[in-house]
Amino acid sequence: MKKRIRAFLNSPWTMTLISTTIGVYLGIFLNEHYATKAEQNRADLAFADVLSELEDNYEDLLEWDSISRQNFEFFNQVHPNIEDYDEMILRMSSKKMAALQAQYPKALIIEDTDKVNDSISLYDVTFDLDFNSRLVFIQHYEIAWSSMKNTDYIHFLDFGCIKSIEFFYRMYSYSNDLRAKWLKAFFNGESRAPTIDQIMGEWQMENQMNQMLIDSYPEIEKILQECK
Repeated sequence: MKKRIRAFLNSPWTMTLISTTIGVYLGIFLNEHYATKAEQNRADLAFADVLSELEDNYEDLLEWDSISRQNFEFFNQVHPNIEDYDEMILRMSSKKMAALQAQYPKALIIEDTDKVNDSISLYDVTFDLDFNSRLVFIQHYEIAWSSMKNTDYIHFLDFGCIKSIEFFYRMYSYSNDLRAKWLKAFFNGESRAPTIDQIMGEWQMENQMNQMLIDSYPEIEKILQECK
């Protein structure tokens, strides 16, 4: 019996069978290994696109926040003094007007002045506010993140990473909605009492949301780097 077993094991047919079997299982293992590695590489590239998208959104936000706050501060000082919204007539003291012109030399243009008394005048003005920001026309992007969520690559992230990313994008979305709402009313000439108070309220809420995004970005950036 031992001789038969030894002869069977030493036969070319047996050696071929064993080699072929090992080769098949090794091939399956290597195929699965490289397929998983390739899938991980594609997931890493998709996640890199998400990080790049968030960084671009953050840079756009910094630019817009500076512009928005300056314009808000200007209009917040001006709108209580608007006497006529259709003609844009301001009623204020010459001292306050001089202060506004000194603070915002490019934003406030006086077309005509009608003196009411020694201290108060009516000013026919136009506003030249700088809204030169991409976010006035295009909202924050969510292309990379939406694409990744619709693929199996999302499974390569742990739940904590997914929550952090989703939270940040939702904050951007809320900021987008606020900005679109008040900008539409503002540019459509709806800056009339009492709607101006609503516009200013929504504008201020967006500024506050943007500040939260800016303040939280460094901490969330650390979390996202740990997700890699």
